[in-house]
Amino acid sequence: PGSAIHLSLVREAANYKLKYGRKKEATSDLEQLWKQNTNDVHTLAQLISAYSLVDQDKAKA
Repeated sequence: PGSAIHLSLVREAANYKLKYGRKKEATSDLEQLWKQNTNDVHTLAQLISAYSLVDQDKAKA
């Protein structure tokens, strides 16, 4: 965990899960990515988008 390859796989898994309706699982993956690199605005944008599908209050926070 934490290696570039691992993080890339987690991102791909999150994208797959979002595409196929597994929103809560995708959100969990994106949270994991965000914790690894809080400067990654791409992950933050994806996370907010995923939250808007699962938990709108969290998306606004």
